[in-house]
Amino acid sequence: MAQGLGIDQLRQIMTSTARGRVLEVAVGTGLNLPYYRRDRVSQIDAVDLSPSMLAQAEQRGVEAGLQDIAAYHEMDVEQLKFRDGTFDTVVDTFGLCVFGDPVAALREMGRVCATNGRVLLLENSKSEVPLLGAYQ
Repeated sequence: MAQGLGIDQLRQIMTSTARGRVLEVAVGTGLNLPYYRRDRVSQIDAVDLSPSMLAQAEQRGVEAGLQDIAAYHEMDVEQLKFRDGTFDTVVDTFGLCVFGDPVAALREMGRVCATNGRVLLLENSKSEVPLLGAYQ
């Protein structure tokens, strides 16, 4: 269904703009990982609260050939254990709706992002189309 909604294409477009050292918060099962461009990304740090999701993300990263540049961390996005300005790009896909304090999460993303870096967000809101809203 995600493919029919264009979500896979949006993931690909967003991740193709990631550069340098990347932090992906709430990586989940790693659906974005196959779309990162190795010619533009030097390292990926993926964080999630769920160890089982991280395990799936790591497997997806291996399948995408990222095992030499990807690291996986069990961590809360609202309290990231990285120094200020560590990342060139911070990526969040559909995470803001699940964070306990989305404002704190956004502050943390901004804190760990380099001064000239970018925070890339792919988010959604509930559709007013009844069938699509029920799916969401």
